[in-house]
Amino acid sequence: MSKTFNQKNCECRVRESKIDQYGRRITVTGQHAFGYNIHIQDRDKITSFPYSNGTEARKAFRALIKIRNYASNRIVK
Repeated sequence: MSKTFNQKNCECRVRESKIDQYGRRITVTGQHAFGYNIHIQDRDKITSFPYSNGTEARKAFRALIKIRNYASNRIVK
């Protein structure tokens, strides 16, 4: 028996969020079983990339973190 989901009953939530070394926030948001988005928030603009499922979005998110040299766990003095 397969499960079907009603989109209006699924909430859009923040799945993961990191800050890169340039101070930009990279966030994965999405609805379970529906569309996902990656948002890159800079000082004055937000860029959004849509994905059809969570697997593709998380794969792209990991690639962005590697490309942008993820540095949110570093202690800056």
